[in-house]
Amino acid sequence: MTTTNKGNKALKVKREPGENGTSLTDDELLRVKRVTQKEELEKQKAELQQEVEKLATENASMKVELDALRSKYEALQSFARTVARGPVGPARGPIASVIGPLIPGKVAATSVITIVKSKTDARS
Repeated sequence: MTTTNKGNKALKVKREPGENGTSLTDDELLRVKRVTQKEELEKQKAELQQEVEKLATENASMKVELDALRSKYEALQSFARTVARGPVGPARGPIASVIGPLIPGKVAATSVITIVKSKTDARS
């Protein structure tokens, strides 16, 4: 006689090998199906709970990142407002002749030069 165990509920389905095996009644078959479905649903529930926890962790880390980016943005915005207001008196010094006078409400344009070095093969 073969006995199969399904999950924690100790569901046992007895089957005899050969043609003279006993068949399960409808009630027993329904019970087997119900217990099997319950186990599958509990497994799915556990998987979904793990996924929810993972997403909550991701969400929390993204909030921290967003807050950091927001504070950087606000600092840059504050700096831009300070630069846009300009100095109270006329600009003086060696840089003033290069960038010209600062006009309130306008940000001085700057240029950026990028130097790219290429790797060359040294042959002798």
